[in-house]
Amino acid sequence: AFLPGAKEIRRVVNEIKSRAAFRDVDVFPLFGSMPKSDQDDAIYKGDSARRRVIVSSPIAEASLTIDGVTCVIDSGLQRQPKYDVN
Repeated sequence: AFLPGAKEIRRVVNEIKSRAAFRDVDVFPLFGSMPKSDQDDAIYKGDSARRRVIVSSPIAEASLTIDGVTCVIDSGLQRQPKYDVN
């Protein structure tokens, strides 16, 4: 799933993890300011045969490919800077 920023990503990850239906699923956040080791946990599957949900920022959509991804959900949300002259 693609969301506009770290705050939204953390909120969605926590919500998914709280659901009983996702008890047997690994859920990972993925955004640029995370430590590289945490990003690697999300990107590289390792030995686990469990399903993974990766909740990331849109930058990941254009900059990397993750093996084994079978479905992508884009929230369609984005941040747009605004300037108020008043």
